[in-house]
Amino acid sequence: MNRPLPFAAVLLAAGRSSRFGSDKLRADCGGQPVLTRAALALRAAAPGPCLAVLRDLAQADLLPDGFDIALCQGQQSDSLRVAADWAASAPGLLIALADMPFVPPDLHRA
Repeated sequence: MNRPLPFAAVLLAAGRSSRFGSDKLRADCGGQPVLTRAALALRAAAPGPCLAVLRDLAQADLLPDGFDIALCQGQQSDSLRVAADWAASAPGLLIALADMPFVPPDLHRA
């Protein structure tokens, strides 16, 4: 099951990390930041259009090539609205969470 996804993919990464105490997307996860690890897995599953919804452009340096970036500083529902608007013309939309770095590409494809 290594076929690419036929639709757009979004990585939601605009959370505040308030319970974590610091920027959890920069935390080390097996030698990579959490955000980088999650983005690489999504990118491997979805070589087509990918979007990262970020709270702050300072996190953009953690993304691999191939991601469009949208900023969102509102509520969780605002991030989803940004994702849906971006993918409005796509046949489907996969939404992944940036703080779930252990989701492998095959699970995204499934």
